[in-house]
Amino acid sequence: MKRIQLILPDDLHTKFKVVCTLEGTDMSEIVRGWIEEYVKKEEKRKLIVSQNPKVTRMERARQVREHLTDPNPAFLYRGTHG
Repeated sequence: MKRIQLILPDDLHTKFKVVCTLEGTDMSEIVRGWIEEYVKKEEKRKLIVSQNPKVTRMERARQVREHLTDPNPAFLYRGTHG
């Protein structure tokens, strides 16, 4: 497992924590679910480079870098998070 940190306004963090507590869920479970959903959706869009073992790490990094510097990235035209 890896750990990530988010910077949130205090009031948003408090509201999120309260909602999770009232639902009996863990904040990490909710965020992990959002990330899993996002990654699954992006994999379907073929934005994530395949794990083809024939592709070197350097080539994979180049492909990702190329995608990130695309002047017309598809995610800008999707609207909000959905």
